[in-house]
Amino acid sequence: AVGGILVSTIGSTLALTFDALSFIICGAVVFSMRHLTEQVESTSTMLDDLVHGWKIFLSFRWIVVIVAAFGLIVMCWAAAENILGPLVSLKSFHGAKSWSIVLSAEAVGYVVGSLLGMRVKPKYPMRFLMVMTFSVSVYIFTLAGPLKLWMIAAAAFVWGISLDLWGAIWTTALQKEVPRDSLSRVSAFDGMGSLSLRPLGLAIAAPVADWLGLTRALEIFAGLSAVVIAATLFVPQVWNMQFSDNS
Repeated sequence: AVGGILVSTIGSTLALTFDALSFIICGAVVFSMRHLTEQVESTSTMLDDLVHGWKIFLSFRWIVVIVAAFGLIVMCWAAAENILGPLVSLKSFHGAKSWSIVLSAEAVGYVVGSLLGMRVKPKYPMRFLMVMTFSVSVYIFTLAGPLKLWMIAAAAFVWGISLDLWGAIWTTALQKEVPRDSLSRVSAFDGMGSLSLRPLGLAIAAPVADWLGLTRALEIFAGLSAVVIAATLFVPQVWNMQFSDNS
């Protein structure tokens, strides 16, 4: 919300300057906490750690499938929200002001998702999360119309809830199911895989929209994300995943 206000009042240059300063301040705060983590001596090499972490990562089928799926889902989301969504806002609404409403609704969804994450305890956590993830396809589809701004914002809000539920439940699943000494390595492969195709989404969004048109491009990204999400639900290890008794 603040970003949209700054862009519309003082311009994008100063808005980006304030944004950059916020990262510097946050970096300084994190740096001040470096003494809280003790260094641990290890006899293994970085390559040994990578190989070990990769083997553990591959041993969990539900993790591998979901991370691979999210590589494509994040690609579609990045293309729609970071590139094509602002274009829709410029063409059909009021530019930065309108787009800030959509992103603010998504951010409010994060807060609601965090609150729900403390309460929701699904019996089949991965099934629940993947079904919730269809909300990103709906969000992208509302941009394709485009539908009314409040409808787009509402879809972004639900997607925000889904994202933060992922943060809470997925992190809990990793903590419970992955051996503690391998958790950081598995989490690293998770992060790398989930974000691996995001740059591709940012790169192809404009060319695809230029080739097929803005509406058709968004429909393709919405459809692709929905197909990928649905495909994961046909994997038994995802559909039936439950927390183990001893976790």
